[in-house]
Amino acid sequence: MAGRNPLKDKLEDEELDLSMMQLTDVPVRDIEQLGSKVLTVNLSHNLLTTLPGNFPLLSHITKLDLSKNQLVELPENFGGFKSLKSLDLYANQLVKLPVSFAQLKNLKWLDLKDNPLCPAVKQAAGDCITPNDCAMCAKKVVALLQSMESQLQRERQRRMAEEMAQQKEIEKREEMERERVRQEKRAAKEKRREEARVREAETKKETDQKVRHEMQLNGNQNAKSKNNLHSSNGHASSPDPAVSRSCLGSLVMFLLGLAVIGLGLAVSLIWIYTEGRLDSKSVSTALPVIQSDVEDYLMAVGLKTVK
Repeated sequence: MAGRNPLKDKLEDEELDLSMMQLTDVPVRDIEQLGSKVLTVNLSHNLLTTLPGNFPLLSHITKLDLSKNQLVELPENFGGFKSLKSLDLYANQLVKLPVSFAQLKNLKWLDLKDNPLCPAVKQAAGDCITPNDCAMCAKKVVALLQSMESQLQRERQRRMAEEMAQQKEIEKREEMERERVRQEKRAAKEKRREEARVREAETKKETDQKVRHEMQLNGNQNAKSKNNLHSSNGHASSPDPAVSRSCLGSLVMFLLGLAVIGLGLAVSLIWIYTEGRLDSKSVSTALPVIQSDVEDYLMAVGLKTVK
């Protein structure tokens, strides 16, 4: 079972009287539990220096007395008291009012006497001696804060526009830098291609020069050889020893090739005639037969040649 609300005895005819209780903080939760039947809250003659941020959420309050406290500031969301018609801030330490004060469009009575107000607010507030003065104070102060709010909105919009312009300028510079890098890369790539083309052309030129030089050398050698042949003037030139040695070597290699072929042929014939038996007896028996067959074959070839 929930405990009894300690402020219930302070509520009478929609007015909650919390004056002269030496309060240093506003019991917002207890006030909120009393519900919307609390329309007037009297917190005068206490020790309040600030107000809790959730206090303006009690937007159903129509009359608020904060006189003779030690308030040095009001919460930034003080404009949450949208139903507020009467506000007493007499004898506090307020220098300025929050911009949200401009939202108190239902405010009809305001007392700001005995506060060290800034010149602009002090001028708008006036003396607040008579009820009519306090009504005029409410009207002028709310109008002043509405003007300040409009100026702040315009300033915020101007700053936002400047920030957007700066951001666009930054993006533009970044895009220009990216384009510069892209151009540099394209230029470097084109330079590499041009260098490759130049190297290829130089290589081709060198190759062509080498080919022409070799062709020229070969042509000179051929011409020299022809001149040597004709210089003998009909006389046989002495054979070149190197050429003679080369021919002799070729003849020897040819004879060796014939010998290898003959040897292979002989081995093949022996293998055939001995039916693969290469023992000495089989070989001795096969040799006369092979000799006879070879002689017959040669005689037959000779006869055909004669015809």
